[in-house]
Amino acid sequence: MTPTTRSIRQWIISVLMFDAIFWLFFVGSQCVGRAENCGDAMTFGVYLFYLPFSLISFPWLFGLQNQILLNVLSAITLIACHTALGALIGWLLRKKSLRWRVTIPLVFLLLVSLILGFERWTSQQEIARETYQQLWVIDDISDSVISYRVADWPASNAPETPWTIEDGEISLALQNTDRTVVKVLCFSPDCPSGMVDGHVIMTFEEYKKARAMCQIADNRLNGSCPYYNIGQLDLFDVTVDPLGIKTMVERYTQ
Repeated sequence: MTPTTRSIRQWIISVLMFDAIFWLFFVGSQCVGRAENCGDAMTFGVYLFYLPFSLISFPWLFGLQNQILLNVLSAITLIACHTALGALIGWLLRKKSLRWRVTIPLVFLLLVSLILGFERWTSQQEIARETYQQLWVIDDISDSVISYRVADWPASNAPETPWTIEDGEISLALQNTDRTVVKVLCFSPDCPSGMVDGHVIMTFEEYKKARAMCQIADNRLNGSCPYYNIGQLDLFDVTVDPLGIKTMVERYTQ
């Protein structure tokens, strides 16, 4: 047996060892007498373990109506992908003679890295698809909920252009607000330095405190509130993703 053949065989076997462990202990333990858990293991579990190959749309799996046949062919296809991965690694490392106690941990680290890397990538893609921006008029904020109405600005986007507020107040549970970036307009001599386009950058908690302070009429009269419309007309371009509010940028109006 040539060194290349030996290396390819060694890496294929190392990869398939973890496939066997996955099917016997993870899928097998979930499927014995547990039809519901078996379905989860055959979908999400297999999808996760075989990333990135489970993201590929294999043409020979299209149009199969028999679920059992589909599951069997899908499993064979994904195992073949791992076999090909092992063969590729073995060929690339054909000039390095490694012991089994080295290749097996390396395969484990490689598979875990692929799973974590592509799971993170797919999560980011999903978040990007579900991210949207709206113009909000914020009515109220509690510790756990923000209430707002969606506003609409004509295409001209000029500050003096009439804008409208849609009917119906919406409530959104506050989560992950520690990552929320809030940009508030500030036109007072007391505005802090380092502003960007007339906006003060603050955290969501700082915005809540500023809003509560600016809602007090005396603070507006004596100049204690340096912010533009905070506490009176909280009009923000808000970017929301599945994790919560990402950014809030106050819109200027005349």
